[in-house]
Amino acid sequence: MNHTHVAHNCKVGNHVIMVNSGAIAGYCELGDNVLFSGLSGLHQFCRVGRLAIVSGGSSYSKDIPPFMMAEGRNGGCKMINLIGLKRAGFDEKTIRALKNVFKIFYHENLGITSALAKIKAEIEPLPEVLEFIEFCENSPRGVIGPRVAGHRD
Repeated sequence: MNHTHVAHNCKVGNHVIMVNSGAIAGYCELGDNVLFSGLSGLHQFCRVGRLAIVSGGSSYSKDIPPFMMAEGRNGGCKMINLIGLKRAGFDEKTIRALKNVFKIFYHENLGITSALAKIKAEIEPLPEVLEFIEFCENSPRGVIGPRVAGHRD
């Protein structure tokens, strides 16, 4: 945790890993089991959901939903945190549902409201799916978009 910075009024969940030179600004929230990689930054008032990964050398000014992997400078969501979910003991049914949530939310170009409506209509309301929906619906700063293939930082 060399040179790691957690600013004022932040909430950091249980079992969070912050790697060297990671910094979060004031009033940020990191959910349980977040991996916040080195040389990463988070703008004030941003949230990172449970079991999400913030990849190294990245920076964000929007919320990162639970169970997702974010990468890049002002980057986006690359995929679900598959390894983290398996290590945490999530079953295949839940992982499959979260993969479908990711596909609808990040790859169908529906917009947040329409994507969440489609998720509610088409995916079984497992607790993790509902957690994702609630996180996105209650995001005052908005949530990150998809990672663009071939995007240069």
